[in-house]
Amino acid sequence: MKSARCILLALFAAMASAALAESGKRECRFPEDPSYPGNIFEPPAWPMTDLETYSQGRLGVIKPTYDHFYLFIAYRSLAGLPITQNDMERLRPHDPCWYTDARGFYGYEPTAEDKFQSALSEWQRARAKVGAVPEVPTIDTRSSHPEYSFVEFLNCHADAFRNAATVLDNRLSAYGQSPQVLDWVKAQDNEGLPLDELAQIAAMKKLPDKFRRELTLVVWTRAFVLERWDVLRRFAPRIKHLIPEAGRLVDEMLRGPGGNRRRAFGAMLIARYPGMVGNMSDKITYSVALDEFAQVNVRRSMAQDGERENWWCGFPSSVFWAQMGYGTVMDEPPPKFLSPKSIEALRVERQQLRRTSNATDYLSGLVMAWARTAPRDPRLPEALHMLVRSSRGGCIRQPDSGAMFRHLHTYFPGNRWTKITKVHYQ
Repeated sequence: MKSARCILLALFAAMASAALAESGKRECRFPEDPSYPGNIFEPPAWPMTDLETYSQGRLGVIKPTYDHFYLFIAYRSLAGLPITQNDMERLRPHDPCWYTDARGFYGYEPTAEDKFQSALSEWQRARAKVGAVPEVPTIDTRSSHPEYSFVEFLNCHADAFRNAATVLDNRLSAYGQSPQVLDWVKAQDNEGLPLDELAQIAAMKKLPDKFRRELTLVVWTRAFVLERWDVLRRFAPRIKHLIPEAGRLVDEMLRGPGGNRRRAFGAMLIARYPGMVGNMSDKITYSVALDEFAQVNVRRSMAQDGERENWWCGFPSSVFWAQMGYGTVMDEPPPKFLSPKSIEALRVERQQLRRTSNATDYLSGLVMAWARTAPRDPRLPEALHMLVRSSRGGCIRQPDSGAMFRHLHTYFPGNRWTKITKVHYQ
């Protein structure tokens, strides 16, 4: 009990200090002035008296439509429980009429909070101490809602910037203006790592579970495209843990002979799971399962799963759109901490990945090549169904969905995947 009480006291103290530090004003109105004659949209959610008067017990008529904030104060007053000035300062930021740069009629803007701006300045100050440091990059601190892509939330919080500043200050204290510190700062802004380094990161025990899951899928998908069977063998237990129902196909892929058969089995495996993405995203977890399509034009519902790709558009995604005439692809320079061997590996991998077509075209080619060799392979129907569906739209070029559709209905007429594959797309 004593420890719990201490935690509560610390929490309330933190709330009080945060409230005192927040500047703003009370503004119970809409920008378009709801008090304008004839305006019927003025919400009866707050009393027209000032907050101090209301908290002193001069309540007037208490309306049930009041915000819970005011109903709470009214309850305290009617129950004979006084509200002190310190209580008011602690409660004030929760007043629905409390207006700051971060909170107002148009919603909550967390990056305008004093604590966020302070943390960002602290990080920028720490970076400025490093000589020849690159210009501070523009950081997208937002991510979209998993169901409604037009709704955003803060994805890089104030504590991330404070921690980055603390680590950098500690490194400067230990190593001074050394190349190691400069390389570390530059590495924060870099996005290019070869497969082996990505695999090493995915194997770290202290990695957050959601991040490890996402990175594991990216490593597996890229290793398949790059035909790195050694990495696939090493990651097979992790894939079977993440997707238990895929265990048998994973074993069959790695146990049999290599060549076209192994590539086909790997393609049929990935085709079952559009959530086996090829690129890391700012979104670490998604609302739909791995075996569901995320993009709106290939899903049964109109919900869109944020920014998750189905497999991949390109490596990176900008490759596909650049090929379609939208923008260009600029390679990030390799991090300075990479060895010459790793830098060369990254260069070779990038070349191979750039030549790889979008996932629907790439997987369709491998699966149909195997279908011509083993037309009645029982692993084919599910993969063919998924690839026919994915050929409806999105980042594709010319997948032969007609051939996949005909093969499915010719060789597997009674299969459950055939029954739900009723059309194909041109």
